[in-house]
Amino acid sequence: DKSISLIGIVENGEKPVIDGIGNESALVINADKCVLKNFVLKSKEVKIAPHISPSCVIRSNNNIIENNTFMYGWCSLYLYESSHNIIKNNTITKGYWEGLFTRKCSYNTFMLNKAENNMGDGLFFSQEKGSKIIDNIITNSSHGIVVSLSNNCTISFNHAYRNHGNGIDIDECKNITVKNNTLHDNSVAGIQMMDCYHCVVEENEMYRNQGGIMVQSNYWGYKINKHYNLIKRNNISFNKDVGIYIEHSIMNTFTENNLINNKINAWVWYEAPFRWGDIPFRPCHNTWCANYWSDWRFHAPKPIKGIVYIMIVIFDRVIFAPPYPFPYYNFDFHPAMEPYKM
Repeated sequence: DKSISLIGIVENGEKPVIDGIGNESALVINADKCVLKNFVLKSKEVKIAPHISPSCVIRSNNNIIENNTFMYGWCSLYLYESSHNIIKNNTITKGYWEGLFTRKCSYNTFMLNKAENNMGDGLFFSQEKGSKIIDNIITNSSHGIVVSLSNNCTISFNHAYRNHGNGIDIDECKNITVKNNTLHDNSVAGIQMMDCYHCVVEENEMYRNQGGIMVQSNYWGYKINKHYNLIKRNNISFNKDVGIYIEHSIMNTFTENNLINNKINAWVWYEAPFRWGDIPFRPCHNTWCANYWSDWRFHAPKPIKGIVYIMIVIFDRVIFAPPYPFPYYNFDFHPAMEPYKM
């Protein structure tokens, strides 16, 4: 609980170890302006579900956490209500639920870290504000990077690959920028966005995932959300199922993306409620413009196939819905004839 610099002396390539032993954290930092460098910190290894303390807990501000290895616990490194920290060049591994977990933190910088071999997600940020997640490597975890209930964060130049879920997963966030990341060989999507608003996904490489980018909404039935996200100048190629997948999300813009040799380059799925005075299919609107499609060689508008479920809604209750969907199409009215150079 005092501001100190705790710096380990590395001998023959070995860092000194702080072992929490049993159910204790190796280190808890409650004071501001501390430096932690060159240590291995570990709590008890967790192989089943009981709660084991994180190897390191930070509840303070303006700290520098650099060149450490965090191991074990329900998460390996935990930050709570902690701001203006630099978390740099650390290895975060073998966390049970998460590798790194932050809650109610702001304006932190997470850079050049490696999160690997976590049973849960590699890097998980909840209620984060204004932080930068830059140039990290995340592999062999559940999801790579998860950002939830957060705003005004930047996720850039990260490499997420061979994770069991999504490379980057952002849920119920606003004003998040996802730029210049490389996302490949993840078992679900390169990027998944669930009920995100006014986010920018730009200049990312997404290849050999199950899906490239998935833009979705949790809301079913009569409620349609307008999300206003921008997906621009991404390379989306060789994904096993679909390049861009949209489910129940509207008022997004997809422009100048390269969609190359995905099994299906794009697919849309909507539910269209009919209310008194409503215009049929009006809720199904997204904007597609100037994308390159490897399966389209014409100057005519490129059709983007999908399905729509139609339902009749009175007093916000669905009173009738046919059991089968109808074919539905979006259109890229100005498709590019050559792929963009990124």
